[in-house]
Amino acid sequence: MPAPFDRRVAIEVGDGLPQVRPLIEENRAQLERQLGGPFLFGSPGPEDGMWVIRVAGAVGRLHHDPASQALIAEGPDSDSVFDAISLLPDLWKAPGETLVVEDCQTPAEAAARIEASTAVSWPSFELRGIDWRARCEHWIPRVIGAEDPVGAMKRWVATLDDGHTAVRPVETPGRLPYRAEMQGSDIILIEVPADTAGYEAGARPGDALLGVDVERLAVEQAGRPHSHALLVGLSSLRGPAGDSRELRTNSGACWVEEYALAPWPDPLEVSRLDDGRGYIRLRAWMPALEDDLHSAIDEMSDLPGLVFDLRGNGGGNYLMATRARGRFLDRSRQVGWIRYRHPAGALTELEPITAETSERPTWDKPLTVLIDPETYSASEDFLMGLGEQRNVRLLGEASGGGSGRLRSVRLLPGWQLTITTCHTFTNGRQIIEGVGHQVDGPLP
Repeated sequence: MPAPFDRRVAIEVGDGLPQVRPLIEENRAQLERQLGGPFLFGSPGPEDGMWVIRVAGAVGRLHHDPASQALIAEGPDSDSVFDAISLLPDLWKAPGETLVVEDCQTPAEAAARIEASTAVSWPSFELRGIDWRARCEHWIPRVIGAEDPVGAMKRWVATLDDGHTAVRPVETPGRLPYRAEMQGSDIILIEVPADTAGYEAGARPGDALLGVDVERLAVEQAGRPHSHALLVGLSSLRGPAGDSRELRTNSGACWVEEYALAPWPDPLEVSRLDDGRGYIRLRAWMPALEDDLHSAIDEMSDLPGLVFDLRGNGGGNYLMATRARGRFLDRSRQVGWIRYRHPAGALTELEPITAETSERPTWDKPLTVLIDPETYSASEDFLMGLGEQRNVRLLGEASGGGSGRLRSVRLLPGWQLTITTCHTFTNGRQIIEGVGHQVDGPLP
């Protein structure tokens, strides 16, 4: 299978896509292997290929012309452009074709897309000892014959035990502001923030939510053994953003609440602890909070230490997380390793992950980061390298174990497949995927 390019590639990013260039730079190693050659930003020389990424056209598409060594990724909005870029691994099997971002029309077509896309992108078959072909032979007939093909696809992909590799709604779901955990056949609330409708109605940690199909959620939600119960609890709190839901608990609390993309009364909590240290709790890596987060760090510069609480932070904006990491790095340096599944089939060699310190003042005093199995995705990238520093302690429980580098593939209308594309490792080559960042001790 030939690579799209056999030479250096000049990349041109159009207006309206401010996130594209930094994301490409952060994932240079993976993209250079997918493209077939190194890349630069700017005008091509006479011997260079050209990749144009732009907002244009009526649909997301990836067009490749081998003769001119030109590649175009485009779409009517930024989401469709990113969907088009996600088709890049498929060019290895379809050189010279135009690949279009489009929904599958039948469960059989969706099942075939899950089979092919996972095979070319997911890196953990060898690590987990999974025979993907045998698993597909078992599940594809069940998807095709199911009354609920989406549910069958969810259960199939969940057998990979990877919280990131999943069948999900295309529209980002909302959630409720609580945290919950599967305990046996119940969903138990473990965190009920004050100033929420549930708290006002009388719900408290330890209450069980009633009317939840726990058995279904348990098989449709993937997760490693140390994180699965929390991820099932999170699934029980998700729904279409803007929709309302009636909730009841075994303690008699009853209320109606709306799913929201940012449901917490205070997604960025800032305070001072009794021992004089600063305290920051960040619920998600949301760009709207970035300036306030950095201001909070600045305002604590005279304090003797800082507690950064990432418990329950399931990720968000990858670039925001890595920029925040730069505030706490002792110097610009390597923070770990990464390897990908190459479109041709094999895993790539380990590549170093390097990180820069921030242009803002760096924090060099004691830093305690609180994490748990729901600390995931972009939060994992934030943690890379920090635990190795003498001034940093990680307390709580091991993180969920999944980086934020995902590929998305359209399935049936309204549904997509997201796929983990890499393994990350500490500098000591301890794998993060499925295991998580390890802690120095439990919560005090």
